[in-house]
Amino acid sequence: MTRKEIITLAIQRTGHGQADKIGNETLDIALNELNLLYERIWRVYAWREVRNLHVSVTTSTGTVVIPNYIDRIMSVRQDSNPIYPVNVFRINHIDPDWKDSTGTVTNFHYSEDSPVSSQPSVADRLKVVSSVADTGKVLIRFEDASGNESVEELTLNGTTPVLTTGTATTVRHISKDQTSGWVTVKENAAETTIAIVPATHTLSQYRQLQLLKAPATTPATLHIHATRKFQPLMSDTESSVISGIDSALVEGLSAALWRWKGDEQAAQSSDARAMGTVQLLTHAAEDIDNDEVGIMPVSGHFGTNSTYPNITVTGV
Repeated sequence: MTRKEIITLAIQRTGHGQADKIGNETLDIALNELNLLYERIWRVYAWREVRNLHVSVTTSTGTVVIPNYIDRIMSVRQDSNPIYPVNVFRINHIDPDWKDSTGTVTNFHYSEDSPVSSQPSVADRLKVVSSVADTGKVLIRFEDASGNESVEELTLNGTTPVLTTGTATTVRHISKDQTSGWVTVKENAAETTIAIVPATHTLSQYRQLQLLKAPATTPATLHIHATRKFQPLMSDTESSVISGIDSALVEGLSAALWRWKGDEQAAQSSDARAMGTVQLLTHAAEDIDNDEVGIMPVSGHFGTNSTYPNITVTGV
């Protein structure tokens, strides 16, 4: 189910409105409660959709901006060649050409964080928007095509975009208040998202990997195995990445809405159904995980004999 479908069903069940007649206050409460519930379910178990994320990223320079939905990096490889952090010493994996500036990549280190996932493609104004009603402040420091630096403080207008006065080619800094919703920064004309800042975060930060060598052939594709960072449902068309929890989300959101309406008995009934669904899902996930204990990859770092599923996210 999509975010819109979950919210609409819960609101209709609890008598807070119909699909085409949902008040703004009700909608804001439902959006907030749904994502709080989603995060609680996310953290109650090490779901395989959370712990087994496989993404492919490309680089021509040796610098890789890590997608902000990645939490912990488990391993990195290029084709069948594993790439290790510089602080990992492997006696059987000494690089005889470690002084070369290009070649087969064997190591990486974490470099300075970037405020954006990608810089603007052309000189353009930037726009900021929240996922819910919001009036927080957003501070952006950027340079234009001539290298002139500007600092602008924007006041959010909820889900209505607010634009910078100046045009940006390089963004140096993005910070904000603790806001009610997640804040998205986009290029104005291209509509390309360059940063997403969670509600409770005050600074936009994207981790970067720096390869110790530039790849011999570019662009080079790196395959990353990682755990997934929690991200709320940001749009009406988004769905949970965890399989099977839709009914728990509907019941849990219904409980929150019943409680807001003052019907504690109905809220407790919905809470119990939501909890029961989550318990069934965790037990089923545990059974599957226990059955697969003996099916482990021969190479834990994406070697050629790895049995990890080949799930790839492209276009990052």
